[in-house]
Formats: sequence, C-alpha cells, structure tokens
Amino acid sequence: KQCLELFANLRGIKQHEISKNVDNFLEAFNLVEFKNGITQRLSGGNKRKASSAIAFIGQPQTVILDEVTFFSSDTEF
Repeated sequence: KQCLELFANLRGIKQHEISKNVDNFLEAFNLVEFKNGITQRLSGGNKRKASSAIAFIGQPQTVILDEVTFFSSDTEF
C-alpha cells in the first residue's frame, strides 16, 4: 500500500484522492490481502501485479507491458 501511495503522490494525484485510488488498485489487482505487507516478501506473481498497479496509477497516457498474461476489459480504474 505504501508503494502505491508513494507513486500516486509522485504522479500528482491530489492528496485527498490518494487513499481511494490506492484502494481501487489494490482491489482491481487482487492485492487487498497484502496491503500491509512488505513488497519484498510477496510471491513473484504478486510482485508483478504490484508493479502493474504502480504502472497504471495516475492514469498515464501510455503503458507498455511485456508478456501480458491477463486482461479484463470490465475493470475500471
């Protein structure tokens, strides 16, 4: 959770919107149960999900993903 909050802050998300955005990304990437854990202790797959969440936070215009293995068009950020 702290990593996502840091990147949200760096990407210019307003302070009062950070918590909501981070919670949405944790839910969208199925990381809610790990939100208070240490990133280094996550499994490889969960580290990749966390990296993807970081890439999408702040709604960048372009995100380039390598070896994408899943996609859900019904997920909203």
